[in-house]
Amino acid sequence: GSGQEMAAISPAVVISMERLAGSFVSSMVLRHSWMKGVAFALLGSLFSTVGYCLQNLSQKSNLRLPIHQQQPAHHQPLNILGILFVLTESLLEAVAFAFANESLLASVGLSSLAFNIVLSSAINMEKATYKDWVVAILIITGVVIAIISGEHTFALLTLHDIDKLLHTPSFHTFIIVSVLWTFALVYSTLSFDASSTSFAHVQYLSRSRRQELHRFSICALAGTLAGLTVVSAKGVVSLVAVTINSNNQFAYVGAWTFVIITILLGVSNLVVMNHALLLYENLYVVPVRAVFDVTMATLGGVFFYKESRSLSARRVIWFVCGLSISAVGLGIIVLSSRRVGSRSSSLSFR
Repeated sequence: GSGQEMAAISPAVVISMERLAGSFVSSMVLRHSWMKGVAFALLGSLFSTVGYCLQNLSQKSNLRLPIHQQQPAHHQPLNILGILFVLTESLLEAVAFAFANESLLASVGLSSLAFNIVLSSAINMEKATYKDWVVAILIITGVVIAIISGEHTFALLTLHDIDKLLHTPSFHTFIIVSVLWTFALVYSTLSFDASSTSFAHVQYLSRSRRQELHRFSICALAGTLAGLTVVSAKGVVSLVAVTINSNNQFAYVGAWTFVIITILLGVSNLVVMNHALLLYENLYVVPVRAVFDVTMATLGGVFFYKESRSLSARRVIWFVCGLSISAVGLGIIVLSSRRVGSRSSSLSFR
């Protein structure tokens, strides 16, 4: 009777429901994995901000000591602790790359500016002004818009995928512009160095004006190197994830080339950022560095990894609007009248 029919139907119904539920859960996990990436990126931003504050505190405390008691950066415990925090941020960012696109995570990095205002006041005793808070609100607003409208779909890349991307005109344009921009910043950082006499064409500028230009150049250079590190690290993380899941990508020289480039860029970023924190205050250094970091990483995601291909025109416009709002915040910082420190800016990196 009906009991036997129900007994016959029930297993099929149960199996169908299990498959449907499994498909739904799998879809939800894939669809919302970007949220995990955002969470790891936010945590990484907090760690890096704490690290920069500790480095800044260490360098400033060291300068207040008598000259014979001053220690080089690599002998200062607080500075080393700060570097460890920054390295932890790099690990968290690497994990985030396994869940979300680079351009999306780059915009999340701007959240460090809000953390910076609070922590610079608490740790470094730097006074945050009304303008600093307005800038933070502008940048956070831009970040939220960029996150909501950015690309949320995500796929891991093999070495073959990356090799194909390396041969596209958009990548060639990106790498040429990036190299020229980086060399321009290196040149301007060295030429505007207040202690340098090797660049006669800038000697007519006042010392204070040269310091202002040097402050901007070195912070922009740190951000540019950080952004390029992110672009390279994205490829390394993808290769590691593919290797763990299925196919060893590190049997090829190309994969190790990516690793070496990432390490060189990362070390260069740490050295330049450490020196910027020695010379200038956190409330200027971190925001300028963060915006250039995000800009380079976003351009890398769009022009190298093609992360915007599936975005609708409306979402692209909103994403650009979000980054533009954050750029307005940067403009306010750069054009502000925050006093530049009077210490020598010699780029010796001792």
